[in-house]
Amino acid sequence: SRPFAIKKVFSKRENKEVIKYPNRKPTKKEILAHAPFLDFEIDYAQPKLIVALGNTGLERLLGSGHKISAEHGQVIKNTPILRLNETKDGYIWSKERYTIFPEYHPAAVFYNRKLTDDIIKDWDKIKPYVEKEKSENE
Repeated sequence: SRPFAIKKVFSKRENKEVIKYPNRKPTKKEILAHAPFLDFEIDYAQPKLIVALGNTGLERLLGSGHKISAEHGQVIKNTPILRLNETKDGYIWSKERYTIFPEYHPAAVFYNRKLTDDIIKDWDKIKPYVEKEKSENE
């Protein structure tokens, strides 16, 4: 799902006030509401490697305090992730362990073109992990 804001702005092109729907960061409540979907997908797919796209994805998996700008392109091996708790009002650490690869969200380049080279380098770093997974599953 794509959270958005509702903003009234003046359009010079149309010479009038228009309503725009720009992206926004999801709230903690929205992230919690979607937690069952992510947990289900992880249980179903049983991935060995998870690519966390952007701060929201990284923090959802590893907790607050993690920042994509500091951790992108690094491989975090053998770590538990946060999962929805039984009362569905917070998170607990998983028993399973995963390899997490923090990566800038694909839309980040639209807002900061200087990230292009970092994003390309990061995907080059993950390529051997993906190829290894592919060859093990053939």
